[in-house]
Amino acid sequence: MSSFSTKNNMGKIILSLLILSIISPLCLSHADNIENTLRNKWASMINYLKKGNEEDALRLIHPDKRAEYEAMFKALGTNLKIIVSTQIEFNVVEITNYDAKFELVTDEGGTTYSYEVTFLRDQNGKWWIYEF
Repeated sequence: MSSFSTKNNMGKIILSLLILSIISPLCLSHADNIENTLRNKWASMINYLKKGNEEDALRLIHPDKRAEYEAMFKALGTNLKIIVSTQIEFNVVEITNYDAKFELVTDEGGTTYSYEVTFLRDQNGKWWIYEF
């Protein structure tokens, strides 16, 4: 192997490492931003429901699922405030470019339950609560 070839390969390796050192933190930062966005969206919905403001809570839910959750909220009535107050953990499971899954852990009468919460991202880049 010639000296030029070795130096050229070493230069490519150094350049690749430099690019990775710049891009990797940006990717992690982007993922952290998405996670924070989704956590805030979920917390906002829960806070609206605790205050009895189903209308604003429903605005955070995907339009395809809104009617279903509106009916559910109405059927639960005053019990809804109690139910949304049982959350003890909200853990990220997976985040992709188009959807995200979290684990909702609740304490219901001394028993711990785990539920899946799904978020979807629409074609405009907006995240919605899809299912819980």
